[in-house]
Amino acid sequence: MIPGKSDDQANSLRRVVEQLPLTSGQDVTLTFMGGEVRSVPCDVFFTRQLTRGGMVVRSSADTWDASPATRFWFETGDDIFFARHLHANVKLFGELLEHIRREPDDNDFLKLAQRFNLSWTSLDQVRRRLSWLQALGLLERWGNSKLVVTDLGIRFLSEVELELATPESVAQDFSSSDDEAADLPEPQPFLAAALANYHSEGSAERKVLIGYIPKGRKGVGRPSNGTQSGTFDAVRNYLELIGAGASPDEIFNRAEDAFGQKKSSFSQSMNTLRNMGVVDMVSFNRFGVPSNMKILLQPGNEVDFVRHLHLRYSFIGELLAAIDDSVSASHLITVAKSDFGLVQMNDAEIRTRLSFLSEAGLVERIDWFRYRITTNGRALAIELPLDVPRKSTPSPAKDSKDLDSNVALTSAPLTELITDLRKCANASDASAQFENALMRAFELLGFNAQHLGGKGQTDVLLTIDLSPADRYRAIVDAKASASGVIGDNAVAFDAIKDHLKKHKADYAAIVGPEFAPRVKEWAANHKITLITVEELIRLLELHLTAPLTLPQLRVLFENPDDITPVFDSYSSAGAAIDILTRIVNVLYQEANDDDPMAEGYISTENLHFTLRKDVVPRPSRAFLDDCLTFLTSSLVGAVKMNGDKCKLIDAPTNIERRLIGLSASLGSLSLGDDG
Repeated sequence: MIPGKSDDQANSLRRVVEQLPLTSGQDVTLTFMGGEVRSVPCDVFFTRQLTRGGMVVRSSADTWDASPATRFWFETGDDIFFARHLHANVKLFGELLEHIRREPDDNDFLKLAQRFNLSWTSLDQVRRRLSWLQALGLLERWGNSKLVVTDLGIRFLSEVELELATPESVAQDFSSSDDEAADLPEPQPFLAAALANYHSEGSAERKVLIGYIPKGRKGVGRPSNGTQSGTFDAVRNYLELIGAGASPDEIFNRAEDAFGQKKSSFSQSMNTLRNMGVVDMVSFNRFGVPSNMKILLQPGNEVDFVRHLHLRYSFIGELLAAIDDSVSASHLITVAKSDFGLVQMNDAEIRTRLSFLSEAGLVERIDWFRYRITTNGRALAIELPLDVPRKSTPSPAKDSKDLDSNVALTSAPLTELITDLRKCANASDASAQFENALMRAFELLGFNAQHLGGKGQTDVLLTIDLSPADRYRAIVDAKASASGVIGDNAVAFDAIKDHLKKHKADYAAIVGPEFAPRVKEWAANHKITLITVEELIRLLELHLTAPLTLPQLRVLFENPDDITPVFDSYSSAGAAIDILTRIVNVLYQEANDDDPMAEGYISTENLHFTLRKDVVPRPSRAFLDDCLTFLTSSLVGAVKMNGDKCKLIDAPTNIERRLIGLSASLGSLSLGDDG
């Protein structure tokens, strides 16, 4: 990619060609989005960006010049000729345009790339091709998502001599992405200056917690389509609500209408976006998007946004440097805590970072647990100024050895279950095994789950063993497909309605790998919840460390067309546990202070102030009081109150063991049969 607007690549290339030839070692002048001009070494830029498409060539005398094809296009303006040149030198160029012409509503470009044996895991390479197709006038974008082939594009595809590859004609290519040369885009001038001025002392200003990003349902465990990019798109969509400027009430009303967002989630979202620097106060009680952020959040500038995140948050570039071959998210949490002293780092924070990095083409996701770095990721890790690992002592508020062993015992069956869910959901001959895996999954969520199956019955019946006022029943229909998508003819909605009546159930849900658009529409009309396997897996992972109550899980079935609220609830539960842990940590530090006057006590006001400085979103005073009430109970025996002051009265490891003992005792209870 050449700096500048993504759909103006042709004019950007012309400005480069006007400067040629250049001798190796000279600089080339580039015009970035927003009009800023910066000179960069031509050797690095040409090698990374223009040689792969055959746009420039290097002579034996170390002189860079336009390739013959580029020079002919520059002099004649024949865009179809240059499109033919790119098609001959770049995989999936004309084929991408032909796919859009034939299947205008199919934007799953990653799946298209896989059919051509291209192991892309981000949309970065797709966007580069779309940018050139637009720049040469072969393609137009209508609105945010509609791509339309122009008359010129149809003319290009109709040429007799144009040869388009097919998935069947492409030989299997097992080459690793590591064999490809890095093609990192040049940083925006303001970013280049900020990175050049970065020094290790300034790393203390980098925040640890990114916080809550309002992705909505499409961002939770779902592969993004060709026009959406998960985490990046979630940020872009939210900023569209702000527009040129809006008050908090106006933004909330728009978020409520657009996403059904609750007030608590809205407050978390705004805190996250303000800390991220993408939202700022532009006048009294009005917020806007800084001009630099508008540039960085343009599609195609994902790597630059990662550079921006690295300047604001800890363990961004350092995470890239920590990936050797393939690693799990849990290993990266360990590295962040033990090597960099980031005791606040957790699974959600690591996965948020990995989402940004993956969508920018810097890491690849192998499966739900493991990631590997790409060639561009390695190049960026070398480019960025990184903090040096400190090998700090783990936080005294945790006995990591005991805690890790306990979590491992709990997560072992979950790992096996996740494997079964993914395997059976994408098989055509494992319906009984899939139903059994779903029964086990809902049991882990706390339900009394019965595997029924068979003609005239639901696959899994869910009940809860609580008081009559809190009880509800739900039926779950298991749908597997070898294609990975549950089509229109695979779901009998009338039969599911009959099962609702037969089992006297309040709710119905269907679980499958993915659902066709019409199935989603029909399910919403019938008030039946659709849950993808990846969404269910994410629920199980969240439930492992921050479980919701069964009454709280009712929200999973109450909003059939949007299960985002249940993920919001898990986010709040996880934040509550994190705050509880931080309270113990603060009190532990205070207890070890040698001040004889304080006697280990800290006022609740000072404790609240300490937490508000470091925790996003900021906890309320009422929530702090709830936490202290829990910690002072005789069952936990962690904290003693003296008026408005509190202190820790036992070692964190003993507190943990009491809670583990309580957990083990409750885990020994056997659930009664459904009444």
